[in-house]
Amino acid sequence: MSSVLFVGAGRHQRHAIAQARERGLRVVAVDRNAAAPGLGQAAVAEVVDFADIDAVEDVARRHGVDGALTVSADRAVPVVAAVTERLGLPTIGTAVAHRMTHKIAMRRTLAEEGIPQPAFAAVRGLAEGRAAIETVGFPAVLKPVDSGGQRGLFRVETQGDLESHLHSALAESPGREAIL
Repeated sequence: MSSVLFVGAGRHQRHAIAQARERGLRVVAVDRNAAAPGLGQAAVAEVVDFADIDAVEDVARRHGVDGALTVSADRAVPVVAAVTERLGLPTIGTAVAHRMTHKIAMRRTLAEEGIPQPAFAAVRGLAEGRAAIETVGFPAVLKPVDSGGQRGLFRVETQGDLESHLHSALAESPGREAIL
């Protein structure tokens, strides 16, 4: 029986885990939340924070998975890519995973390929935020470059909005970077 690793087992992954099991796959799942609903549906469930790539790789190796994936979890995409790359499994690779989940890298890549993009700027602090307003204008959207699920997402209509929300947006970013 083939085994698949699900990185993330929350409510958004639960249905996909059930479908994989219905298709005869042995499901190994990791999630940092011991109460994640998908863990109860997996053949093997381990409480692991998927921010720890080495720990996720260890689970994959110990259980001899044939592939890995995530569903509806942007933060897990680079983890899946790193683990599958390390194990020689089918993968999109870490470079593509970064370009498609890091909002600045994604916008730059798409623009380089001729796909129109809205004005945007990277923001790591208030001075960069003020300069970004000059590039982007109002209204604007402020959000972490490497997060998902609308965490740290704000509509910015004034410089005061930027000053009020920048800290929260940066706090939701593992890389402490936002996009305006």
